[in-house]
Amino acid sequence: MSFHIHLAFVGDPARAIATHMRRVLRRLMPPQPNPPFVDKRSIRPGQRWKRAVIESAMKADVGLLLITPEAVSRKRDWLVAEAALLLMGQMRAKRNGDDDNERLFVLLFDSVTERDIPDIVNDFQACQFKDDATVSDGMERLLEEIVRMHPNITEPDTSKVVDDYFDKHHEKMWRVIQDAIADGKRESHHETAAQGPEEASRSVQLSLDQLQSALAELRQGQVESKNTTDALRRDEKAHNDDIKRLLVAEEQNLETIKVTLEVTKQEVVKLETLVKAGKVEIESLESSLVESRKEVVQMDGLVRLERGQIESLGAEVHALHTTLEVAIERQTRTDGEMTYTVTEISELGLSLFDWFKRLCRDMLASPTAPAIWVPELLAFARDLDRLLQLFQPKAHGLLDGAIQDLVAIIAVLEQEALDRLVKLLAKLSR
Repeated sequence: MSFHIHLAFVGDPARAIATHMRRVLRRLMPPQPNPPFVDKRSIRPGQRWKRAVIESAMKADVGLLLITPEAVSRKRDWLVAEAALLLMGQMRAKRNGDDDNERLFVLLFDSVTERDIPDIVNDFQACQFKDDATVSDGMERLLEEIVRMHPNITEPDTSKVVDDYFDKHHEKMWRVIQDAIADGKRESHHETAAQGPEEASRSVQLSLDQLQSALAELRQGQVESKNTTDALRRDEKAHNDDIKRLLVAEEQNLETIKVTLEVTKQEVVKLETLVKAGKVEIESLESSLVESRKEVVQMDGLVRLERGQIESLGAEVHALHTTLEVAIERQTRTDGEMTYTVTEISELGLSLFDWFKRLCRDMLASPTAPAIWVPELLAFARDLDRLLQLFQPKAHGLLDGAIQDLVAIIAVLEQEALDRLVKLLAKLSR
């Protein structure tokens, strides 16, 4: 944290004291980016010295006003001007809330008294340095107070640092002050003898003119700085407005994206539901396919087991059909004359009918019987009906019950033939 000290004075003798105090302060305090300000030590080559002095005094955290006999007798106006600058800086800091304490120290050397203090700062407690005793005690207290104000130094450290230094160097401080005061008196004597009242007045007026010029330059710089600050603030406001508009647009885009994401989530949920339903249906179809394959395997086994029986039944149907055809042909050839006795006719008809009923029962009970055998049985039943109708007149009513049963069987066979045909068509359409 920066801690700035400004030393204000007039003349070379006071400059010597200020330079030595600057050196002492640099040893007592932590390193600073800006050491205590002493005009020729602190102003860089090519820098405007008046502006540098004014700016340093206005921003000082601590101000030291060194008043020597030379300053009182020769350049009091400039001393008053620098005191005013220090006081203005202190007042500005207080208005900005930077510090509740005014940090301005007035240092009186040799014969200077409180009456010589400029009126603008005469309410500040002054420090008097006349001899070795006042320098030893007063300077130590002054430096201790200044060092204590530094934000990076604690109270115990302050006393120890200053005490250790003054135990070794207070005599040198007094010698520097003595030599500077003596040089100032000699210089003041020679200049007073060489300079008349009018020239001294011109010198004072020149100093005032320089100060007013420097203050005018400072005010101009402040105006330019304010204009620049105002322009920067306008640019910043416009930039902030642009950022706000962009943020509003981004928020709207984000809201649109949120809505789109919500719709997408709903669609995904629907798709997931459809996928789950599809999986269930596929699993059901796979299960049905497995069952169908099992049935096919079972049917294939039954077909193989009953193939021999079916072929045997087919052979019997064919033989029976042939027998009937022969009997019908024989009965027809005799021109209606019966070649069989009544008993033979009855026994033949009933045996044929009983055998036919057994064949029908076995054939229809088999789930694997080919559909072609049903029409074959139906054709045989019709041929048997014709034969029994031919036998009936000679059988004297013995075949009435067989003929009635045969008619019922023919109806069953017709319905079975229709059902099996429908099932066959259904299988072929899969």
